[in-house]
Amino acid sequence: MTINMKMPYDPIRCPAVKEITFHNRQNDDMMFAPGGDVVIYCNVSTRCVGLEWNLHRNISAEAIYTNRAEALPNYSWKITIPENVLKPGFFDIKVVVNVGNRTKHEGKCTFGYDADNMPCKPYAPADFTRFWQEGLDELAKIPLNAKQGETTVYNTSQIEDYNLTNAGLPACYDPDGVKYNDVESSEIMFDSVGGYCGKRLHGYLARPKADGKFPAMLIFHGAGHSGRPRPLEHARHGYVALDFNLHGASVDFEGYRNDFPVINDDDGPKKNLHYNIYLNCVQALNYLCSREDVDTDRIVVAGGSQGGRLSITTAALDSRVKAVVADIAWWANFPYIMDVNAWYAPKNLDVVKYYDIMNFAPLVKCPTLMNMGLIDETSPATCVWAAYKCLGTAEKKMIPMPGEGHGWSVEFDKFAWRWLEGVLRVN
Repeated sequence: MTINMKMPYDPIRCPAVKEITFHNRQNDDMMFAPGGDVVIYCNVSTRCVGLEWNLHRNISAEAIYTNRAEALPNYSWKITIPENVLKPGFFDIKVVVNVGNRTKHEGKCTFGYDADNMPCKPYAPADFTRFWQEGLDELAKIPLNAKQGETTVYNTSQIEDYNLTNAGLPACYDPDGVKYNDVESSEIMFDSVGGYCGKRLHGYLARPKADGKFPAMLIFHGAGHSGRPRPLEHARHGYVALDFNLHGASVDFEGYRNDFPVINDDDGPKKNLHYNIYLNCVQALNYLCSREDVDTDRIVVAGGSQGGRLSITTAALDSRVKAVVADIAWWANFPYIMDVNAWYAPKNLDVVKYYDIMNFAPLVKCPTLMNMGLIDETSPATCVWAAYKCLGTAEKKMIPMPGEGHGWSVEFDKFAWRWLEGVLRVN
């Protein structure tokens, strides 16, 4: 649902499983409640003669506590973090293992402590609502001029072959969710405010090969861009699905492009690259709502990383969105990013405050499902959790993923398909 990258399927997890792993005996999600010291166990696949550990605020380079772990006979180590050094939020444990041959191995885990009470507060500027309403008014003046290309029909085996070779997906990872054996797909084009590749946006649409109205899914891709995959898996789950390039490039764009225009924060918020991107997302929603085969009361937005970010902002800007699936959402809680001096900290917040998803979150009123890779340094747990905590809907759920970085989870996707069935009453 959320990986949507035009690439062959790769079974290797991100990050790959290493020789140092972590677990605890209280829960399976590394989220701890107050009421005692936090105890985490570290398992090492090699012989080792000592393990030292440092405690850090999430993604901060500065250690706030250091100690040695207690050795256990089965090559596991007990790490005890005193509760009095913890505050509500997320923390990293970085371990250094002495394997006995004058070399050392390093590992890391992240855990949450009393996360419900973590301090975070939207910091939207006073003109935030007006700023984005002006953008939506500008967008409303642009006709879609939509065009649909030639339709191709795919059967079960063709869908599964396409998943493996072009969509970055397993052949059939969610057989219980398959509702249609045959789907049809075509290229879609429509006009918008545009990206740096042009004002004509291109994408692939896929739908069940059947009559009637269907729930719709608008799929947003991650940062950078390349050719778009056909969302055939989404269609056989029962959706009219659209995956489009946010920057105006063609669906068969070759390579992966990161040469975005240089954005100077001093140029003002409307010069930011994502000003047009956010509006392009709403225009894509306009296109889906213009289709006779779309049930406009059941529209989902979904994506991973930047796509998770755009799922939240689009739901905030347009109440036609009825459900959100935001995977490892990027670009949130920049006051924290600047406080810990993370690698992508901006120079100031004067522009970022118009784009931080923590400021959009209170405007999201529909059911929302999110996840976070606890050792993700691109979308840190502290930042993703802040956006989640600020959501304006009571119908929300977060899935923490211990040991996972900035990658896609098969099991989360399967959970998301079932969750949507309940939220949208998909039969």
